[in-house]
Amino acid sequence: MEDARVRPFGVSTRVRPFGASTFVRLVQGALITLLACGAVPPANGQYGAVAPGLTPESGMPRGLTGTSISEPQIAMALQISPDGSYPGSGISTPGGVPPWHPEETAPQSAGLSAGASSQRSAVGPVGTFPGAFRPAGTTPFTPGALYPDFQANSQLSDEATLRRLRELEERVATLESQSKSQVVSLSTPNVSGSTSSTAKDVSSERFSVRPIGRVHADYVNFAGQNGPSSSAYGDLNDYFEFRRLHLGVEGSGYGVWEYRVELNFEPEQIIRDRQGNRLAETDIVQLRDVYIQHNDLPLLGSLRLGCTKVPYALEELTSSRFITFMERAAPVETFAPKRKIGVLVSHTSPSEVFGWSSGAFFENVSLLTKEHVEDKQGVDWAARGWWTPVYASEGRGLFHLGGAYVFTSDGDGWVRFRTRPEAYEAPCFLDTGSLPVDSLHRGSVEAAVVVGSWSLQGELFAVQTQSVGGHPDYNFHGAYAYVSYFLTGEHRPYKRHRGTFERVIPHTNFWWVRTPEGPCFGWGAWELAFRWSWTDLEDAGLAAPLAGQMHNLTLAVNWYWNPQLRMMFEWIHAMADVRREVESTHTDILGLSWRADF
Repeated sequence: MEDARVRPFGVSTRVRPFGASTFVRLVQGALITLLACGAVPPANGQYGAVAPGLTPESGMPRGLTGTSISEPQIAMALQISPDGSYPGSGISTPGGVPPWHPEETAPQSAGLSAGASSQRSAVGPVGTFPGAFRPAGTTPFTPGALYPDFQANSQLSDEATLRRLRELEERVATLESQSKSQVVSLSTPNVSGSTSSTAKDVSSERFSVRPIGRVHADYVNFAGQNGPSSSAYGDLNDYFEFRRLHLGVEGSGYGVWEYRVELNFEPEQIIRDRQGNRLAETDIVQLRDVYIQHNDLPLLGSLRLGCTKVPYALEELTSSRFITFMERAAPVETFAPKRKIGVLVSHTSPSEVFGWSSGAFFENVSLLTKEHVEDKQGVDWAARGWWTPVYASEGRGLFHLGGAYVFTSDGDGWVRFRTRPEAYEAPCFLDTGSLPVDSLHRGSVEAAVVVGSWSLQGELFAVQTQSVGGHPDYNFHGAYAYVSYFLTGEHRPYKRHRGTFERVIPHTNFWWVRTPEGPCFGWGAWELAFRWSWTDLEDAGLAAPLAGQMHNLTLAVNWYWNPQLRMMFEWIHAMADVRREVESTHTDILGLSWRADF
């Protein structure tokens, strides 16, 4: 069977039956061809120049600077002898390429098929294929013909290539040594019982600093009151206020530590007499989150020291930046202990299906005066657990269950529960007055469901007082439930390691700009929500004039401009039954809020 004749790149060769030696030769040929074309350029320096890059038009290497391969090197890599045969001999010289003798080149007359003559010449210029390897009637191939920026580099040699490889090997070894010097070995078992082999050395780190803040501005209009409402609460005045003006910093450092210092510059200190009448008010700075936290503790997870939220109530633990309504539900504002100074431990299972948090807190330290001078301070012992048996599609489908308990050993022996109709500057529609107690028990059950753009959330609260001095014990209750739906397809994100909801991310931010084609705009995210809440501050033996029950119905529209800016519109209908009035009070409230955080 006659061998077929092919002429790739102008080189006349004979193809023999495919075998291992042929495969090796083909690989050698492919590698040397890539090197010759600059597809594998050597690095800059005395051993060659780097091809500058790829041209955007063709995607081919630009410039092909660097690689200068002569015909003898190509021919020897392919193991082609000057007469076009396959000598079969391997590389025998120390340089890696057998010696090439241009004087041995002779006209090739035999072995070519009829009409297939070839031009031959001595070894051509560097970077070209000599005539011995191109068919008759063709022009010599040069990289410069295809790539005008080509610059031949006559310095490249096998010895130079070997020196370059040695330098690269030494550099890799140096980098590996430097990398190992930054790692320390650990021999102690971790929480799961396995041994961690390496850990980053963070002994020289510093705390990072990131400014944080939020600005919440509210306008509230008391649109209507019936007779009993006006009789019980007076003529309610509309108001505008900066609901929150928070500034602070947060950061992390030394591998396992994080901190947060956040202050509220909005609140006013109201000075009252013994009967509760307002005498004066003054602006004052209020503590918000001010803590230091150690993470990744064995068994305990994280340990937080400072001013932080007591782990009670899903709605309370969800940041005001992420809640669905302008104000939290009335029973949450009534019964949740909110922020206190103490110690908090939190942990989740490895799969984040289960989580818990627990802590102990000073009960009566004022976050406005930042102190409480008293022999008997009072303590809150709190614990919360949550379970997320369903979590799918990155939170677009989830089912959350949880519960919390707080035991309060009261320091001053008095407690008072009161609540507003979910408008911050509105007067308290329910008020138990001061009650003599020795301790309190608070419990709550929470549930939430997310199905795509739909969200359901609700909680049930119960409080029992342990009174002193022969006074009766009291039981109070509350609940809320709400549903929300995103018209634009978003969902409420959920943080499994905290068991709370997080920031809504619009699919498209809101903007409105001029373009040559006309106005261009984005919708942002739109959410509709409806909430019902119930607060019961009524019990046998409680004679306070505003003791009673209240129901609130709230319809809300939220417009998220981007993840950190939004507008909120609300209508609230508050209905209260209090001892002071024979008939129920009805109050309609309209709210508008603009909120930003960074």
